[in-house]
Amino acid sequence: MAYDKTGDLEDLAVLREQLKFIGDTLAGVPDPDPDPVQRGRRLVLALAASVSIGVLGIGGGAYLVANNGRVGGEGEMLLTPEGSVACAKVIAEGTVARVEPLEQEGKLRVVLNADRYYKPDEGRPQVVFTAENEDYFRPGVRMLVLVSQFTDEGPDTYREGDPAPPREAMEGLAGAADVSDALDWGRKWVTEALPGSRGVECTTPG
Repeated sequence: MAYDKTGDLEDLAVLREQLKFIGDTLAGVPDPDPDPVQRGRRLVLALAASVSIGVLGIGGGAYLVANNGRVGGEGEMLLTPEGSVACAKVIAEGTVARVEPLEQEGKLRVVLNADRYYKPDEGRPQVVFTAENEDYFRPGVRMLVLVSQFTDEGPDTYREGDPAPPREAMEGLAGAADVSDALDWGRKWVTEALPGSRGVECTTPG
């Protein structure tokens, strides 16, 4: 079967677009969008899209790069925090108990001792999901994880001690001024997005 580079080229185009937006924001280039909440959301999505392609760390999820990483248009809900929460079958916080390599190269089974559930309201003592990057998922590390309802889609994770995104990315988020790290940011935006995610239909992976 011939290798089709179209998908890779599309990913690179998205990555270039998102990195340019991140660079412009950090450099103070004026944004034509006058809405600070929308600007903050765009920066969150840009950062997340970069993460999902492997630039900044671990990530991925239904709202990250759907609709070519742009806000607006068909599938807009998938580009929002509410859409990401809606597309998660489990959202939980806890400590990594163990990491087991799978037969598929680079794939890991991660077992999280969960002590707090966001979706559903309660669940089993352990959450098990498939991921990559063994150095990231170290036993003893505390994190919040969103496990997608789509089996071929990796988890969104927010680790304790990792840096939070720039303040511009959190505009409009309640309590943004008090965010201490990536885990705290994950807690806040997931909690804020939960009410609006109810009733949102999720049919398309990112």
